Amino acid sequence: MAQVTIDYFNSSPHWAETELGWFRQAIAKGLKDVETGIIYVDNYRARGRKNGGAAAKFRGRY
Repeated sequence: MAQVTIDYFNSSPHWAETELGWFRQAIAKGLKDVETGIIYVDNYRARGRKNGGAAAKFRGRY
């Protein structure tokens, strides 16, 4: 994704999003990976489950 953006869209995430329909933030993250040489990993699983709070009580889930 990042290499295509560099080669064909002058490193512009906005142009790549417009022309190819890719998510701009993902392209920007990939460009940063290529630029710095550091691969950024999203640790999504470490966020855990969210506490439902008041909304869960109204649905009958305690």
